[in-house]
Amino acid sequence: MLKAVMFWFAVTLCLSVVSMGREVPNILLYGSSKMAAYETHEGSRENGQLPSKVCFTVEKETQPRCFEARADNQVYFESPEVSFVAFPTHSASKIAIVSARQNFDGSGTATFLTALGSDPATSAIVNLLPSIVLSRQGDHRIWFDERISRFPIITTGEITAEPDSTVEGKHKYEVKSFVFDEPAQHYQLADKYITRRAYDVFGSPRKFSVLVLEDAKIKGRLHKGPAKTSKQ
Repeated sequence: MLKAVMFWFAVTLCLSVVSMGREVPNILLYGSSKMAAYETHEGSRENGQLPSKVCFTVEKETQPRCFEARADNQVYFESPEVSFVAFPTHSASKIAIVSARQNFDGSGTATFLTALGSDPATSAIVNLLPSIVLSRQGDHRIWFDERISRFPIITTGEITAEPDSTVEGKHKYEVKSFVFDEPAQHYQLADKYITRRAYDVFGSPRKFSVLVLEDAKIKGRLHKGPAKTSKQ
């Protein structure tokens, strides 16, 4: 009987450790020399309208370092999601691609997109991207091409409709590609253009990505070199 109790205690302990490991995984964040556990936190419209956030607790530190989903006087409360990308490709350190949403009560949603790293000088968690907010029709993509950069490339697509235009139906998209500037330690806008074709994302019977359909053009423009703006 005693052996059976001890066995189940050992199993429970092992399962608890595994569960804890899943809840608070560890990552070596770009710009930091130490591993950190991370957690996402949903925001709240009450209690001072707290934004959603992602927090990193570095080894041997008791206080986490957090990044709150705020941009342009807007607070993003909902659905914080985080994924990690090797930075540069195949390295131990990674950037945290974090998104959070804001629901405008029936008039659409907005998604705040960030690429987080650690500032080597201050150890603060910083956004490596310019401020990016995408509408419900917007999209983003993380991809690699070592002919352009050894770091992940981030491309976004957003409809070009005027503020008083309907969001339904066909729309041309403004496509922007961001490439990491190593001396500046920050992503810079490398290219942008407006699509020739108008896409109806919600009216199509099959789900599709504008950025996937524009893939050849996006890559072709970036292979040409310096930043450009175009309606072609």
